Amino acid sequence: MASSRITVLISGSGTNLQAIIDACASSVIPNSTIVRVISDRKDAYGLQRAQVVSIPTTHHGILRYKKLHPDMSPTPTFSEARKAFDADLATLVLADKPDLI
Repeated sequence: MASSRITVLISGSGTNLQAIIDACASSVIPNSTIVRVISDRKDAYGLQRAQVVSIPTTHHGILRYKKLHPDMSPTPTFSEARKAFDADLATLVLADKPDLI
């Protein structure tokens, strides 16, 4: 059976990530590999959890997009920033060809 490729998105301590790491290391999720962990917070502890077991990590935060696509309206929604952020996130995720996200 071919190995399933998993990309995990996190924003915090990574407790769910750790459960997936443990499940991949056992027979709970057989024939699976986490190919990347992506966080919107560069200081998310989950990134450290991934690095400890040599899983590639990427920080993909929205602040840069808000600076590139400012919203000067009285009630900013940063919709253009969000669209650009989401499009780049999709490109980043799909580059690893995951079977599961």
